[in-house]
Amino acid sequence: MNEQTYINGFNRGYLIAKHEPGLVGKMIKTLQPTNDFLAGFFNGKEEWEIEHSRVQLDELKQVRDQSKDRDLDRDM
Repeated sequence: MNEQTYINGFNRGYLIAKHEPGLVGKMIKTLQPTNDFLAGFFNGKEEWEIEHSRVQLDELKQVRDQSKDRDLDRDM
C-alpha cells in the first residue's frame, strides 16, 4: 500500500463529502475502491459522515436539554 496515495485520497474524499455531498454520492455509486487512492477516498467520505453525524447528535442533545430546562421552569 502506498500510504501517501491513500492519505491523498482520504483527504480529497473527506473534503468533497464535506463541501459537495451530492457530487461525492454520485462518484461513490460509479467507483470501486480498486487502488490506494480510491480506498482512501471512500474512507475519507465515511469519516466525514461519521463526524457530521456526531455533530448532529450533539446538536439534538442540546435542543433536548434546552427543552427539558424549559419544561422544568414551567412546572415551578
